Amino acid sequence: LDRPGRYYAYDRTFYEPMRTAAAWRSGPDAPSVMQALDDLAAIHDSLAAHGISFEVVLAPYEPQLRPDGDATPQEVLLPRLRALGIPTLDLLPAFRAARGDPARLYLWSDGIHFSESGHALAADAIAQWRPAASGALRADSAQRRPVR
Repeated sequence: LDRPGRYYAYDRTFYEPMRTAAAWRSGPDAPSVMQALDDLAAIHDSLAAHGISFEVVLAPYEPQLRPDGDATPQEVLLPRLRALGIPTLDLLPAFRAARGDPARLYLWSDGIHFSESGHALAADAIAQWRPAASGALRADSAQRRPVR
């Protein structure tokens, strides 16, 4: 049983229709992915009106890291997010470049939620993408007491 593969195959069905230009529409009959993008644009615009930045990080599914893995969600989302002016980091290249078994980057038999190793890899990629922000986060977290 390949639970991560089954989850990804199901989720991928939401992105497949968005590969055509005709699918890029808004309104009550818009595909759920398009509605989510409209919502992200509204959040971005609302925050921008107050001088607050809004950025998106796309996290890959574990099956995307396999030799036969594809990039369907990223191919659909990245151009649209960039067209909306939303800074976006795609973690897929960093995760594909990681050495060792890709499954170790995710919780056992999950394929969606990162393990400690996966979170560390994501944090490193985000820190390289946003070095000023990551420095502020490190300084802030150093001042906090551990939660017990």
